[in-house]
Amino acid sequence: MAVTVDFPTPPFPDETAIILLTFSKTSFSLKIVSFNILATLKLIFISKFYSIPESVVGISLAAIGTSLPELSVTVAAFVRKEGSVALGNIVGSNIFNIIGVLGFSVLISGEINISTEFKGINSIILLAASFWVLYIAVKKPKNTKLFGFISILSYAFYTIFIYL
Repeated sequence: MAVTVDFPTPPFPDETAIILLTFSKTSFSLKIVSFNILATLKLIFISKFYSIPESVVGISLAAIGTSLPELSVTVAAFVRKEGSVALGNIVGSNIFNIIGVLGFSVLISGEINISTEFKGINSIILLAASFWVLYIAVKKPKNTKLFGFISILSYAFYTIFIYL
């Protein structure tokens, strides 16, 4: 016995659906670009208004703002006991940010300008954080709340340190 399903006919021709979908995606992309430009301008304003180096604002405020979606995905994955998805999200996102976003930015701008703040302690902390994640992934600690607490406390100290 074969089962057939009748789907309703769309209220517009297929070509119209493709045009609407393309327009919708283009509109959404333009909104994202516009939002990012405004967000960047606001961060630069905050930097200048409070006399905070732009790199510090980028390391803290911009990084937190762009990481909130990743935080929600990662927490949801851990709650569902899908640790591999959670860790994959964190590692994959950071690899893409470091290699992909930096690569596209350099490709478009034609130059790479790295401020002195990134050449010292921030690079060392980036490496330390990478080794911390590697250690957690390899050792799979029993007391995960302790590792979470240490991670959050470390980020808090780091944030305080960069603002001093």
